[in-house]
Amino acid sequence: MILKTKSKELLESNHSELRFRLRVLKYIKLSLLTLLLCITACSQDDNTGDTDEDSMVNEICPEVSLALQEDANNKAKVTVEATSSITKDAIYTWKVIDKDGTHTMDSITTSGISWQLKEGETEFFVTVKTLSCDQDVEQSITHKLVPCEDTVLPVASSSEFLYRNFTFKDGYIYYAQTKLIGLGPPGVAIYKLDLSDTNALPIKVVDVSENITGWVYDLVFKDDILYVSVDNVIDFFKIYKIDTSIKEPSLVEAIDDYRARSKAIKGNDMYMVGGFKTDNRNIMKMDLTQSPPKPTNVITFSQDIGIATHILFEKQSLYTVIQGGEKGFRIYKINVDDPNIKQTLVFSGDKDAYIVNDMTLNGDNLYLLLNPLDGSDNTIIKKLDLSITSPKLEGVDENYDIDITNFEFYEGWLYMTGRNDNGIFEIVKAPACAL
Repeated sequence: MILKTKSKELLESNHSELRFRLRVLKYIKLSLLTLLLCITACSQDDNTGDTDEDSMVNEICPEVSLALQEDANNKAKVTVEATSSITKDAIYTWKVIDKDGTHTMDSITTSGISWQLKEGETEFFVTVKTLSCDQDVEQSITHKLVPCEDTVLPVASSSEFLYRNFTFKDGYIYYAQTKLIGLGPPGVAIYKLDLSDTNALPIKVVDVSENITGWVYDLVFKDDILYVSVDNVIDFFKIYKIDTSIKEPSLVEAIDDYRARSKAIKGNDMYMVGGFKTDNRNIMKMDLTQSPPKPTNVITFSQDIGIATHILFEKQSLYTVIQGGEKGFRIYKINVDDPNIKQTLVFSGDKDAYIVNDMTLNGDNLYLLLNPLDGSDNTIIKKLDLSITSPKLEGVDENYDIDITNFEFYEGWLYMTGRNDNGIFEIVKAPACAL
């Protein structure tokens, strides 16, 4: 009986201990489950934080800058270019503010715009939108157009030398200087003058000939080589070339017995008008890479049309003046890249109105230096707008107080050679914006 009682007590004790252990195990399980849930939640929070940080790191916004460039021939015309460090799928929104108000160009893929300035300040804004950046990046630049002053400034002057024909290269004006007959031995020389220095003195490049009684018809550059057309009054015509990259260049004969009234360069080809003694109604060209270069005919004008006297290139088109025929002077356009070369009439003037002495380009306008046939003393300047189909001859109401012999635009200025009312030969310049 005593043994049975003890066995019962021992069994009950074991059951109690087992229940206690089960409760402890259950508590541990619940604690572990709670801890696991906390770890999982914290891990999800951490992952979410990493995702936000990664998205901030992966968002790349472009760096944007603006640059403004004035047109060399027209300071009122500018090009504003946006440079973005990210260009793929970039969208540009432009805004311009000037005295006329606000002008907006929305959502364009062009990184630059051209603009005609008004007097005063003009603000240019660009907003760049890219797929890699949620924010729009904005940049701005301000430019001020100073009102044009109609002032004629001297470049060179002489009472002994005649300035005839000129061209430009690297900030220098290269011009032909002819000593007047009766003032010592005749001579023709090429000089250059630094246009950036108002106190600069002319530098002789080379003597064309110490004994030529004549003049230089035309000067044109191909890289560093200056081509000079010389015409003597005693039946002497030559084209020389001068390497201006060396300190003391010499004359090298390029073509003999050819009168080149006007020359123009396109690529490696030099186009010329004038001709040999037997024919002066054609436009010729020669490949300057050949040694020696050989002139070949491009196009010949019939006798009733006249003689080609001046040429120049405007983009891919060659413009030429034809005069001396049965009709008045004419302007033709020729696409020299077309294998079937033909001329297109641009303008036809009155027969007895003018003789064309020179022509030059400024933007879309072709300027003509005209000698009136009505007995007027001085030459006048007129222009044709080449951007329209049928341009009309428009007068340029400017009086430069010289009888102009040649003119050409360079870096926003119109340079002219001529003789003033006091008999002094001059090279002068006037701002192109005043025309």
